[in-house]
Amino acid sequence: MTRHAYRFFAASVSGGVALLGPRDRRHLEQVLRMQMGDTCEVAAGGRAYRARVVPGGLELMEEIETVTAPPVTVWLAQPGGSFIDNSATVNINTGSSWHVQDPFVHDPFA
Repeated sequence: MTRHAYRFFAASVSGGVALLGPRDRRHLEQVLRMQMGDTCEVAAGGRAYRARVVPGGLELMEEIETVTAPPVTVWLAQPGGSFIDNSATVNINTGSSWHVQDPFVHDPFA
């Protein structure tokens, strides 16, 4: 079982130590109450690292493999007139509160 790791975004990296912005630093110190030596993850320069809390920032220990999201393709299609006519009929028969209207198809309820 893997343990949850908090991830922070580095404002800058200098000499193998990631420096956090004021909000992330406050969250690390006052909300999560992380102590010297605790580990977390840091995103810096488009990469993710395992890091350890040290005085002045987060010491980058090793780069970790990140998972990228697969590309998503969205297809949109407009149904033909017969589909719209049928869906309007179904809406009336089922008592639905909405109504399909298409400017190219005669609306029997107008």
